[in-house]
Amino acid sequence: MKKIRLWESLKVFIPLAIFVCILCTFVILPPFKTLEQSELTKSLNSCQETLNSEIKTLSILAKDWAEWDDTYKFVQDGNEEYIEANLPWGYLNGSLGLDALYVIGLNGHIVWGETSGIDPDTATSLPQEILISLLPQGPIFDNILAKKSVSGLFPASDGYWLIAASKIVQSSGEGPIKGIFVMGRFLSPNYLSKLSVQSQHNFTLQKPPKNIKSIDDIENGDAVSRWYPLNSDKSQAFRQINDLANSNLTWISLTSARYIYHQGLRAASLSGAILLLMVVGITILWAKLTYRARELQSIGLKLTEQQKVLVKAQQLGQLGSWRYDPEQEVFIGTELMKTFPAAN
Repeated sequence: MKKIRLWESLKVFIPLAIFVCILCTFVILPPFKTLEQSELTKSLNSCQETLNSEIKTLSILAKDWAEWDDTYKFVQDGNEEYIEANLPWGYLNGSLGLDALYVIGLNGHIVWGETSGIDPDTATSLPQEILISLLPQGPIFDNILAKKSVSGLFPASDGYWLIAASKIVQSSGEGPIKGIFVMGRFLSPNYLSKLSVQSQHNFTLQKPPKNIKSIDDIENGDAVSRWYPLNSDKSQAFRQINDLANSNLTWISLTSARYIYHQGLRAASLSGAILLLMVVGITILWAKLTYRARELQSIGLKLTEQQKVLVKAQQLGQLGSWRYDPEQEVFIGTELMKTFPAAN
């Protein structure tokens, strides 16, 4: 009997417990996943805004030098006075934080150019792919002639560069173009660390992510953003950003702690525990009510039998001389010592 009661209770408890698990997994956790993605999007935005701020600052600096009468004269004659007064590398690299500065004539002649800060012993020029794009017929050169100035990230063989280039014109902003003025900063690990501090997020730049499983796209306008969990404690997010080479090879990579995910787990666990306790209570209440209903049903059956006995007694017509034996369920006549069945 107890086994039957236990099985009937389990038939109620198991479906309800499964419902609780489904509720926690597909109703309580998903909003936390959405919130986690939203926070990652905000973090990626912050990183990209930091990069854009650096690019804008470098662009303003390059434009300021390019639209200067002294630079306008220098690109034409390469005078030493300009070099001595304005191009000491200690000032350019130390004070302005530049890793490259080039003055290029319209015919592609490099009037002055120097690169440093990557490998001071061997680096003497910009990576070949950047130089080619800065010369006539190159994409950056052509864009400068069309847009007045160009700035952005450039993926090169040695890493990523911030490049800003402007037309060389007179201080008034007028006059025929005589060349382009180029400034560059190499995104070294130390430089990226500084930018990470500014954005308050530890990020890097890398080529497109490969061999990533369970990628989820994050909707963010036209930006392609992706994220996936590294483990239960950390997740990684990526965003593709446009570069000057139009190569689609520049991605922001961000690693973030999954504190929102853990908050979701705690909320789901707490809710699940509360709901399971409610399920246990419901199961116990159901078992008690079922047991009570069966007791009442049994009592009802007994009452029905007793009613049949009374009807039989009335039919005998001698209720006073008969007694009912409940064990044998028969009437015994005290006078005639005869027995009759209690009911048909």
